Amino acid sequence: MKMQAVANKYLSQYGMSLVSVLEGEASFNFKFCLRALAMGPLAWDVYLLRWSMSGGGTKESVLTELLIGRPMPDIYLLIEAYRYFEGRHLMADIKSELSMKTERMFVMALSSVRPLDTTLVDHSLVTRDVDALYNAGEKKFGTDEMVFCDIFVNRTRPHISAILEAYPRKYKKYKSLSTVIKKEFSGHMKQALLHICQGANPKHDGTGIYRDAKLIYKSMEGLGTQDTKLIWRVVRAHWDTNRFEGIKAAYFKRRKATMEYHIRKETSGSYRNLLVELTKSGSAIKH
Repeated sequence: MKMQAVANKYLSQYGMSLVSVLEGEASFNFKFCLRALAMGPLAWDVYLLRWSMSGGGTKESVLTELLIGRPMPDIYLLIEAYRYFEGRHLMADIKSELSMKTERMFVMALSSVRPLDTTLVDHSLVTRDVDALYNAGEKKFGTDEMVFCDIFVNRTRPHISAILEAYPRKYKKYKSLSTVIKKEFSGHMKQALLHICQGANPKHDGTGIYRDAKLIYKSMEGLGTQDTKLIWRVVRAHWDTNRFEGIKAAYFKRRKATMEYHIRKETSGSYRNLLVELTKSGSAIKH
C-alpha cells in the first residue's frame, strides 16, 4: 500500500511518525481527514475500529460499516492488522463492547466461513431461507433474531439478493423483507441487518453502491453535518476508484446534484477543500 509505504519511509528517515507531524499542522476535521489519508486504507480501518470502541459509548455505525457484510478475506486481513497495529484481539474487544444477541451477531460476522460472492446461488437453499425467515419473524409471536443473523451473516450477497426478491413473492403481507426487519427489530441489530439488505438490494445495484451513496448523503442531511461520518465514508470510498465513480454516479442519479456540490455547500475550511479534491474524478490518492 503506497500510503503505508510513504509513512514507513518517513519514519525511517526522520524518526517521526508522518501522522503525528501532519496532525501537528492541523486541527479538528482537517486533522481527522489527514490522519486517514496518511495511514492508508488498512491502518485507517484499524484506527476507526479502535476509535469506535474508545471513550464514552460505542460508535455502532462504524462497527456496522466496517464489519457487517464485508468479504471474509477482508475480515481476516482486518483481524490480523488489528492485532499488528493495536496489539489487541478484535474479537475480544468486540465482546467487551457489545452484549447479548448483538454481540453474537458480530462474533458470527468475524468468524463466518461465508463463501465468496462469485459462488453460484443455490436456489433451493434460497427457498428454505425464505421459509425460515418467515417462520422466525412474521409467523410467530416474538422474533427469533438469531435465525435472521445466521442467514444474513453467512450467505453471499447474491444469495441475499435472491432472498430479497423471493420473500415478498411468497409472503405478500409486506412489500419487502426490509419492512419486516424494521417491524421486528430495533437498535443496533436492526441497523446491521438493514445494512446488509440495502447492500444486496436487487432493485438498485445489488453491490452496495447505492447504499454507500445514501450513507454519504445522510452524513450531510438535515441540520448540521455529521463531519466525522462524512470524512470516514468519503475517504474509505475514494480508495477504490472504480467503485467510487459508481457511488458518485448513484449519488447524482438520486439527488440530482453532485456529491462535490453538497460537500461544498455543507462543509467549510481546509477540510472541505480536501474532501472536494477527493470527490473529483481521477483524484483518488493511491494505496
